[in-house]
Amino acid sequence: MTWPLFADLGRHADWIPVNVIGHNNDLDAGVTEDIWHGGNSIPWLTAAATLRVRAGGNAADTAAGAGARTVTVWGLDATLAPISETLTLAGASASAATTLEFFRVNASMVATSGTYSGANTGQILIETSGGVLVDLIDAGEGRAESGRYTVPLNCTGYLRGGYATVSASGSKTASLDLYTRADALTVAAPFAPPILGGHLADLAGLAVIPFHTLQGLEAGTDIWMTGTAVVTNTAVGVNLDLMLRVGD
Repeated sequence: MTWPLFADLGRHADWIPVNVIGHNNDLDAGVTEDIWHGGNSIPWLTAAATLRVRAGGNAADTAAGAGARTVTVWGLDATLAPISETLTLAGASASAATTLEFFRVNASMVATSGTYSGANTGQILIETSGGVLVDLIDAGEGRAESGRYTVPLNCTGYLRGGYATVSASGSKTASLDLYTRADALTVAAPFAPPILGGHLADLAGLAVIPFHTLQGLEAGTDIWMTGTAVVTNTAVGVNLDLMLRVGD
C-alpha cells in the first residue's frame, strides 16, 4: 500500500489519519486484559445507547467550574455512521444524557475547561444511561485512553503500526496481542470471532509495533490490544496509527 502524498496531514480528501491510544495501569500476573483505562475487558455494546457522565465526579468539573466544563464523545451509531456529541459536566452529579445513541465509542476528550491550559480536575467516567462504563478520562489528562477503534460506515481501515510501552521497574514484562473482529453489527450467533493480528512476546520498556494491514479492514471491524503480565501491577500503554480510506 502506497500512502498518498500529505495523507498523514489530512490533506487528501479520501484519507483520514486516526490515532488510538490505550493504557492499563494494573495488569495482573497471568491474566489477559484489554489495554484500556477501564481495566479488564472493553465493553463492546450490542445495542446503541445514550451516554452520560457518571455521578461522583470532581466539584470543579462543572459548567462554570475551574476544571473541565464539557466533554465530547466520538463514536458510531447503530448503522456505523460517525456521530459525536458534547456533554456538559455537573460536578458530583451525573450529566444529562446524550440525545444521540452510541453503538460504539471511539474517543472522548475534554472540549472546554475553566482554566487556561487546564483540563479535568478529577477523573471523568462516561457510561451508558443504563450504567455500563464505556470510557474514562483520568484526572488532568484531557483525553481518554480508550484503546480501541471501530471502522466507520463507508470506510476501510489500514493499520500502519505504532508502539507499546511496558513499565520496566522491577524487571516487569508483558506479552501483547493485536486483535480485529469483523461484523460488529452481528449481535446474534453465529458471531465473527476475534482474529489475532500479531503477537509481541516478553516486552520491557519501549517497543515498536510492526503490524501492518495491507488488506483493508472493512466497516464494522473492531480493533484492540490485550496484554498478559508476568508480575502483578504491570502498566502497559499502546499507541496505534491507522489510515481510513473514505468512500469504500
